[in-house]
Amino acid sequence: MSEEIRRKSSTAFPSVIHAKGAVEVVWFSTMIQWGLLLFILTLGFYMAMQYWYLPNITDDTTSILSETRKLSDEIPKDKRDQVLATYSQVLNIKKLLGSHVYSSKLLTWLEKNTHVGVFIDTTTISILRNTIDILGKAQDKDGIAEQVAVFESLPEVKSVKLSDVQLQTAPAGFHIIITLKPGLTSTLE
Repeated sequence: MSEEIRRKSSTAFPSVIHAKGAVEVVWFSTMIQWGLLLFILTLGFYMAMQYWYLPNITDDTTSILSETRKLSDEIPKDKRDQVLATYSQVLNIKKLLGSHVYSSKLLTWLEKNTHVGVFIDTTTISILRNTIDILGKAQDKDGIAEQVAVFESLPEVKSVKLSDVQLQTAPAGFHIIITLKPGLTSTLE
């Protein structure tokens, strides 16, 4: 009876295999195909690198080196040395200007931030200590207080120290020491 059912089902469903020992191994053939594809791609990449890319790069490098030698032979050695010396000087000047302290910009900054009622007699700038010593005069104590407040409100200023205030004379005298934040004197604009 089972034979009869098997025969009827095989005619109704021809894609179904009813043999007892028939097991199809699909994964093995798929692995073989992928392995073969990977091998062919790797071999193709190797061949392209070995016989096309590397010879082209070697030829280009050789031609560039030969052109460089030709140019080097065309320019006399004393001219090359002169160009190298000039280039070295330019690099040194560029380095010096990069670390240059802009004290003139510092004076412009000081002028811009000086109160209208304040007159500066003497200014001493110390780049090493990042300080500005100011001896000056103001109309009254309010002018000095406003000037100190202006300096203290600036983001570039680390601290302001007021000393030697002379209120007995008609224009009041003062001495202010401004301590600037580090690096400010080389970055002011």
